[in-house]
Order: sequence, then structure tokens, then C-alpha cells
Amino acid sequence: MKVVLVGAGNMGISWAGAALLNGHEVSIVDNDEGKLTAFRDGKLTQGEEDLWKCIDRGSVQLYSDFSDAPYADIVFIAVQTPSKHEAEWYSCDFGPLTRLLDSLAPKLQEGQIVLLGSTVFPGAIDEHILPRLKDAPITLAYQPVFLRAGNGVTDYLHPAKTVVGVVDPENPPQKLHQFLKSTTWNSAPINYCTYKQAEFVKLMHNTFMCVKINFANEIGDMCARYGVDAERAIELTFNESPEGRLLTRSHMMPGPPFSGTCLPKDSAILTGILESQKLICRCPMLGSAYSNNDDRIHAIIYSLFPARSVGIIGMAYRPGYNDVRDSLAVKFADIANSLNSDTSRFEIHFWDPVFSAMSEQAYMLAARRDLKVEALWPQVVPTLGDLIARSDALIVNCKLDDAGRKLLAIHQELKIVDLYGNGIRKDE
Repeated sequence: MKVVLVGAGNMGISWAGAALLNGHEVSIVDNDEGKLTAFRDGKLTQGEEDLWKCIDRGSVQLYSDFSDAPYADIVFIAVQTPSKHEAEWYSCDFGPLTRLLDSLAPKLQEGQIVLLGSTVFPGAIDEHILPRLKDAPITLAYQPVFLRAGNGVTDYLHPAKTVVGVVDPENPPQKLHQFLKSTTWNSAPINYCTYKQAEFVKLMHNTFMCVKINFANEIGDMCARYGVDAERAIELTFNESPEGRLLTRSHMMPGPPFSGTCLPKDSAILTGILESQKLICRCPMLGSAYSNNDDRIHAIIYSLFPARSVGIIGMAYRPGYNDVRDSLAVKFADIANSLNSDTSRFEIHFWDPVFSAMSEQAYMLAARRDLKVEALWPQVVPTLGDLIARSDALIVNCKLDDAGRKLLAIHQELKIVDLYGNGIRKDE
């Protein structure tokens, strides 16, 4: 295919290098002619990976304008979208990208694919990109790019993941798919999604990289206080067998706050350790794990006001299990009790499939002598129907079966917070 790169930065030339290695006809457009000359002379790729020694730069056509763009099958845009400082925060400066699109759009021809590689943020394609291309007879796709400095061509050819936002993810452009397949040398699938989903993938990926670095630095500060080798501690923590969970998607789904006998206790104690060691200011991420979770729990209850009778579907901290200790049910009950006064009552009741046919004696055995769990027994109702009858709002804290989902769907008058994505209404 004939492909045109717009923007000869690190990301762009890596894309061009991958295209050249796979036999595509490549042109590069950049308004900095010095950069184009440096690419031709090999100076632009000095310090890059040795793979560039296998790439024939001599076949590349170089332009400082868009005169070659009308003849391309795919136009890849790789200009920067830098940050700019507003009055109170940073925002993305889309000026360079939108100015480029305004100049490029009149040159584009029917059937061409514009593949956007520049980083954009949630909502930007709808707000900034599509309006500039509304009169161009082209197909727009957005490919968030994840490259290591100095290893860009290798990372294009051997991606950890390929995500492409298109208008119709079920029917992606075949020309684009053919090109992406040609430049993917490993078994990574090409995942098509909506523009907004692709925008979020880029945001989540880079934010999580920030989280990892901050986490490691905070662990380093804490280990230094205790005289522990931080690198060895991290190695021992994260070097897991294939059955491990830390570096998988385990627990990485939006849903309920964490609860149970381990995580709340450990995060609360960690905060105390950091406070006692005067490290809390140096380790804000570690120190906020418990408080952030607690704030989320309170926000769930407060989102239901002005409801006065709330039903909780699912009592255990792990759905289908009978252990209620330190579960969200206990926490919700504590909050409800704190809201009660001599003049106002906030009622809360519970139903859980595990306890629906359980006797009081069996429940007390399951309570494992936890006084808070034992105290909830008078508020446990036998059926989901009973819970609904007592409630003017519901929190769904487990996966429901078809019968449960249908029953809740009938009651449109109830305010419902669905923490487990059951496909029923979710009131935020």
C-alpha cells in the first residue's frame, strides 16, 4: 500500500519503519525540512534500535507539504498534542493537530483512511477531530500507540496489544485491517472498538504506568525507613507463577469497594504505620487506600437519599460465600446506624441467596462469633420479594440470576445502585 506519515517524530518514524519493513510505499510529511534531511541522512534515527540498519530509507519520499497525501491509501497522523497550563489546571493543546487537519482535509480523497496516532483524550475525537473532517470523504480510525523510546519499530511489529477506534467496531475497514495485519509480527489480536473506548484505553494505560511508578517510589521510601531492600521486596512480591493474580486483570473491574477480612484491615493498619513513621506525606497513594475506599462506601449510601429504607442484596464480601465479616453489608449497617437519631430513622435490610433459607442457628454459626454480623440477623429477610417490599431504594451487591434481574426490572419506582453490572438500571 501507499502510506503517508504526517509528523516525523519518534512515534511517526517508528510507524514508517514498520511499514517499510513490510514492503509498503512510504512518504513522510513534516514542515521541518531539517528533520526530513536528518531522516534521509540517518541522523534522525541515531540512538534508535539496530533494526533501523535493515530499513531502506532511500525509498521514502519526503515532503514539507501535503502534495502527496491525495494518493495515499492510509494517512497516519503523528503530530504532538502537548499540555498547556490553564488558570487552575493543565489541558491538552489540540491547536497543532486541528490546524494540521484544517490544511489536510481539502486534500483528502474518497476511500482514504486517516489513521490518528496522536494522543487524544476522552471526548476529543467528537469535539476536535471529526468536525475538521466532516466534509472529507474518508474513514477515520484512532490507534492509541504504546511504544518504548528507542524501540518503536520493534514495538509496532510486536505489540503487547493493538486497539483501534472506528465508527463500527463490528465492521472495521478491510484496507486498514490488512495493513495492521501486515505490520503485526506476533500473535497479538487487533481489537476494534469505539472512538471513546480507544480514547479511554490510552488514558488508562498511561495513568496506570504513572501509578506503578508512584507505587514503587512510595514502597522504596517505606522500605528505606525499615532498612529493607526495596528492589528485592518488589521482586519477591510480583514474581508469580502463571496462577498469580497481582499482574493480571483480577480485581481490575469497576464494581463494589473492597471489603472482607484482609484488605480493609491491612490498608487501615498501613495508614497507621505511615502516620507513626511520619511517612504519610511521602506515601500519599499507599496512605489513601483505606480512606478512598471508605469515601466510596459512604458515597454509595448518600447517593440514595432521600430514601429512608434501603435494601441490600448480597451480604457476603464474596458473593456466594457465607462470610459476612467486614463485608459491605456490615459497613452499610454502621453508616445507617450513624444516621439514626431520636427524630429520624434510616432503615436497612438485607437479603442474600446464601441466607434465604437459613435458620437463625445456622446464621449464627456462619457469623463466626462476630458480634456485628450476629446483630444483623433481625434485619435479614427471607426472600428478595420481601426485601423489595420493605425498601424504597436498593444496593445490589452480588450477581443476580435471571429471576432476580426480572423482578428488579419490574420495580421502576425504586432507586437502584447496581455494584455488579447486572444489566439493570444503575442510578449514580
